[in-house]
Amino acid sequence: MLTVTDFTVTEKGYSNDNNDAWIKGFNPNAPVGHREEIKVIVREPRVMNLIQKDKTYFVRYTIKRKGLIFLSDIETIEDQK
Repeated sequence: MLTVTDFTVTEKGYSNDNNDAWIKGFNPNAPVGHREEIKVIVREPRVMNLIQKDKTYFVRYTIKRKGLIFLSDIETIEDQK
């Protein structure tokens, strides 16, 4: 299943064996109290290097059968002030 949403990154890291990169975050548009933090696996090391903690992105991710979530695409949302 493909999900498209805004996503604020709260944490980023690597598995113990450094084979898997991941980010954790939530949809900032969800009502407070309903903001579920999820963990998304990032397959591309170059992409992982560009992702910043505490920044909001427009993301597409896929939920696989075993409940694993994989990043499909990520784009920067420019601040509009």
